[in-house]
Amino acid sequence: MTARTEDEAPTRSSSASAQAVTMSTQAFFDGPTADTWQARAHGLRQALQADAPMRDRAGGRPVAAQALLKGSGLLPALVPVHQGGGGAAVSSLLRAVRELARTDASVALLLGHHIAAVLGLAVHGSAQAQSLLNATARQRWLWTHPLDTDLPTLGARRIGAGWLLDGQLHATAGLHAADRLLLSWPDVRGSRVTASLRLDHPGVGEALLDDGFGLRQAGGGTLPLSAVQLGEPELLGPAVRPTSPRADLPALLQQAAQLEVFIGSAWGALDEGRAYTLTASRPWIHSGVERHEDDPWIQRRYGELALRVQAATELAERVARDFDLARAAGDDLNAAARDALAVQIATAHLEAAEAADAAGSGIFELMGARSATVANGYDRFWRDTRTLRLPQRTDARQRALGRWLLGGAAPLSTPATPTAVFAAPSP
Repeated sequence: MTARTEDEAPTRSSSASAQAVTMSTQAFFDGPTADTWQARAHGLRQALQADAPMRDRAGGRPVAAQALLKGSGLLPALVPVHQGGGGAAVSSLLRAVRELARTDASVALLLGHHIAAVLGLAVHGSAQAQSLLNATARQRWLWTHPLDTDLPTLGARRIGAGWLLDGQLHATAGLHAADRLLLSWPDVRGSRVTASLRLDHPGVGEALLDDGFGLRQAGGGTLPLSAVQLGEPELLGPAVRPTSPRADLPALLQQAAQLEVFIGSAWGALDEGRAYTLTASRPWIHSGVERHEDDPWIQRRYGELALRVQAATELAERVARDFDLARAAGDDLNAAARDALAVQIATAHLEAAEAADAAGSGIFELMGARSATVANGYDRFWRDTRTLRLPQRTDARQRALGRWLLGGAAPLSTPATPTAVFAAPSP
């Protein structure tokens, strides 16, 4: 019997045996979990699954998805229980980011930026920061922040007891959906200044969203500021321990959350690609097999991709576990432990990005030509992770890791902002 080509039929019905295989192997992708927050993220992911390709094509603000995120209970999860939150572990919420990214990297990135900002409030420790944590739990605020962005485009100068901001802020997520933005800048007279900014604050312009081909609902872009005056209601006051290694955890958490977006996207691409392969792909005419999934080359390539994604996941799991330990150490966290965590995050980040790239692009040669349609939307996995990866040059990360191995500083994600940009107090 001659094997059919893919072009002879757009679909094929699933056989009972294929369905049985799918059910038996699905645990590889959707294993049971006792983690409450990951389970909530799983439920949210299922709700987002049906229209994910359509929302990706639409771009803009994910109004319905944002409402689902706020209703999931994930936003106050990192706030301590005594402040009205869920008291969740960082590892649980990193896995929640991973879970969401399996369907929607934009929503996952929103959550990732949010938990980093919430940790920033907790680490800051001032009375104002604690009050904002309480309000976050009560009102389910969504936060974002530009901790790892190009802050030299922002100018800040003191006016009396307050500050005047002009210029632009850049962020990779949340500029169209966040309730609050956490930002900081250096003060030539002392430690960094931290503030909470409403996106409807006077002087804050309309966000200029990136017109990228990926992360089309993440809300990344530029936020123009014109004579934005910040006073006591917005300024968080001095940090409790501004020079403690613990102060670096929010920036590290943002990087850890981004690597989870890579991991989740890789798993999502692999899972959806496998489902298409089992139900719709047709064997190549010269493969000599009746079923596409019986092609040895197809089997080998899926095995290679699965191995790569699993290896990246194990590195991410190690980061999540050690992040919990670093957070639990509190003010006793020392520089050596912080540096070790930074190295783990940098290592996992590199591997996760590579795995996402391999899975997101590799599934198309395994699914076949008919999979590459706009309606299917399988290309969103590659587009989203490629968009997230571009501002973070791989060679720079590799050099940073290599410098550390050769005796240099740990690859910390700290803002590289010249203090000359920020003016001294007005006379």
